[in-house]
Amino acid sequence: MHLKVRVLNVVVSGCLGVELNLNAIAQAFTRKIRYRQRPFSCLVRVGNSRVAVLLFRDGKLVCMGAESKGEAMRSVWMVVELLRSIGIEVGKPKVAVRNIVASTDSKSQVDLIDLCERAKIPASKLIYEPEQFPSAVYRMKNSHVTFVIFRSGKVICCGVKKTRKTREAFKKFNWLLKEKEAVRCDTK
Repeated sequence: MHLKVRVLNVVVSGCLGVELNLNAIAQAFTRKIRYRQRPFSCLVRVGNSRVAVLLFRDGKLVCMGAESKGEAMRSVWMVVELLRSIGIEVGKPKVAVRNIVASTDSKSQVDLIDLCERAKIPASKLIYEPEQFPSAVYRMKNSHVTFVIFRSGKVICCGVKKTRKTREAFKKFNWLLKEKEAVRCDTK
């Protein structure tokens, strides 16, 4: 069986290099931008997409909801162009990917209790507390990558910073499960 990896969310953060007057931005934005002011930031929804850019007074920003780095970067640039159109001098934003969330489906049920017993992974790395959360959480050794494993066979991966690394992370995870003789899920 081959797993299809789907990127769900790319989080990008950065700095515009200029202080922002959030009230002026709120008054200037047109109807095509959905704006909601918050105490220290404003949330700008980009078009009809699910992408949102959070702007802070100090010029920092966080873009979330994009399904690719390219979509996130286009959204940041759309906001930069909107700021420029209302007279705010913004240079080239300095941005970086902070987190990518991806998912896959093994198309088979996973016995989470059996997984935790057979995997022989330290309890600090593989956690399953069904009273607290209906899935197992696995933190990869020497990495910021975390997997959330659901009984349905769906797996979510977060903590990766490059899209191509998501497939590599799933392959390492799959290899670990095979090595520990827990669950079999093949990737292309």
